[in-house]
Amino acid sequence: MTQADRNDGTMTDLAYPQINSLKRVYEFDPSAGLSPAEDQLVLGVQGNMWTALAQDIKDLNVQNFPRLLAVAEIGWAAKSAKDYTAFSHRLDANLPRLDSLRIDYYRPGGYIAGSWAPNDIKETYGFLTFDVSRKIYDNGRAQAGFFFVEGKNFLEIDAVQLLQDGQVIAEDGHHALADKFRGTSKIKPFYYNFTVTNYNPQSKYEIKARVRGAGGVDSKGNFTFNLSPNRPFDKIEKK
Repeated sequence: MTQADRNDGTMTDLAYPQINSLKRVYEFDPSAGLSPAEDQLVLGVQGNMWTALAQDIKDLNVQNFPRLLAVAEIGWAAKSAKDYTAFSHRLDANLPRLDSLRIDYYRPGGYIAGSWAPNDIKETYGFLTFDVSRKIYDNGRAQAGFFFVEGKNFLEIDAVQLLQDGQVIAEDGHHALADKFRGTSKIKPFYYNFTVTNYNPQSKYEIKARVRGAGGVDSKGNFTFNLSPNRPFDKIEKK
């Protein structure tokens, strides 16, 4: 589930109304509502992860961390000793440990790498271009997403290209609409998939999307970009 709001930049938005923020996870009490006798039967706590959309290790880690650290503290900390503010301070000191272990984790903004607004689009087809050089740091699976946020008009997407130093190196030509619907179906047409095979740290990488406003240009949205390296735990995205 989402971690901040409907537009938190993660790829696992299944259109559920609940927001499982880090604070909400930390404050979960598995014994709430139980009688003393029932409470004696509680053996522990677990955090469930459904891989409906997050199917690569990086995406799984971003969904699980740092929330999994909060779940762990539910299990071992005495209720009287739990304090979210203190946990937050300790978490700040422990995030470098995740970095050293090459474990990606959620940060505010998630995978958001750009946005569009009415001035960026027309009713006729044109191009949106986003610089994703900082988002590409290894060979692997890359995914661009177009998330409608607000407005009267959705964004119609005709095709998307991945460019390296101005040359097309990958293309996903399917047609899609970035609209309000983000259902539980595994098919998410507003995602575009690419493969990076010859990564060059000196290159400039861009996403070029052929788009138009559907019936008007009153449209705002977020562009997301995520690369999952071929070798997990070898490299992580630098912020």
